[in-house]
Amino acid sequence: MENSKGIHELLRRTEEISINLKENTDATELALRTVLNVLHSTEDVSRLITDVANGNRKDHPQLEDLLKTLLRHLENGDKKVISVKNECVAIYITFPTISNWIKFVKDCLNGSLVELFLPLETYLRTLPKCANLKLTFGITEHDFLAYADH
Repeated sequence: MENSKGIHELLRRTEEISINLKENTDATELALRTVLNVLHSTEDVSRLITDVANGNRKDHPQLEDLLKTLLRHLENGDKKVISVKNECVAIYITFPTISNWIKFVKDCLNGSLVELFLPLETYLRTLPKCANLKLTFGITEHDFLAYADH
């Protein structure tokens, strides 16, 4: 996402601070807003994704299954998706410890979460006017700073 160089530096500093904490087991729950951007589509795919993810639409059962699988994968390791909002597609996730939070941010930055979204992207390309659709997933520097400050 935007300016990942700045996020990498801030993440390095956050890791240094977390190393000084004892095992991080007493840490307060942390949150993070991640963003799934929908590119190259004239349809309101973001609205469709958020409506299906929040159970407001049942007319796309395959999309519903793909989103459930995707959100379950995002929740691996004690993370919890607390909401999906139509801000692009904003996925709000909580983490029980700073270590979990740091690992997730690293996974976002190194691209290891990208393949989670490929089945969703493939399905969405079958929708009308979405043949060239592209999904990107990550954390903006603004969101990183906002949540890192907590």
